Amino acid sequence: MTADSRPTKLNDMSAILEKMREVLAKHFGIDDSSITMESTLESLGLDSLAFIEYTFELEKVLHIVLPDLPRDMVTVGDLAQVVDSEVRRQTQGAVA
Repeated sequence: MTADSRPTKLNDMSAILEKMREVLAKHFGIDDSSITMESTLESLGLDSLAFIEYTFELEKVLHIVLPDLPRDMVTVGDLAQVVDSEVRRQTQGAVA
């Protein structure tokens, strides 16, 4: 892994949301400017299969492994909170 492939700074929710937008734009063709924390996953057109594909892509881009995700996630913000928590947990103590 090169330094350029690592997310630059994922220590705040805005950086997490930006990476999430990038994945949605690149892999699903969803205009990233329209995505907010309040956007519903359903409004983005992510059915259950697309949601799973999305989480796999997030794992690759963010270099993390997501746990089993709660089924009651409704918004991008719900997912962002889990992703943020995992980024913090999995990179805690990591050498930069």
